[in-house]
Amino acid sequence: LSHSVKEGIRSKQSQYSTASMRKFHSVPLNESKRPKLLDGEVVHLMQGSVALYEMNKNTTPFAKGVLHLTTHRMLWISDTFKESLGLSLSAVQSVEKVNSLTHQKLHISLNNKEGELIVGFSDGRNAIFTKFHELLLKKSWEVQVQTPKKPTEFSTERAGVGS
Repeated sequence: LSHSVKEGIRSKQSQYSTASMRKFHSVPLNESKRPKLLDGEVVHLMQGSVALYEMNKNTTPFAKGVLHLTTHRMLWISDTFKESLGLSLSAVQSVEKVNSLTHQKLHISLNNKEGELIVGFSDGRNAIFTKFHELLLKKSWEVQVQTPKKPTEFSTERAGVGS
């Protein structure tokens, strides 16, 4: 990468390095540009035209993307597929609706007062809020995935057949 591109990336990272944004992790995408899911993870809702904002900031580099709300994480993939971020639902303390004249918003508070962020979108706030709240209550990320037991081999000998 050129020096100016590297500086631009560093500047973007330092500008948005609050505790709330550090809770996000990079999410790998598959060939069809969908997020790779964890074992046992299921997508419950997808919403386009979603922006992620740090608390008390009016601008964001994460302005246009698709929100994927899963049993385990809130995922955000930019419309250009250059950025893909995930936040574990286990890091979320609460979600509240925010009244705004220009956009529909949700306020997300992280555990242990580690930060706050705003999710903004053009429509669908009630559906997203309801599903988000439902998933937080279920805590599906805490459920251990049971590995299937090895099937026992079938034999007619035990049944006295074929002896």
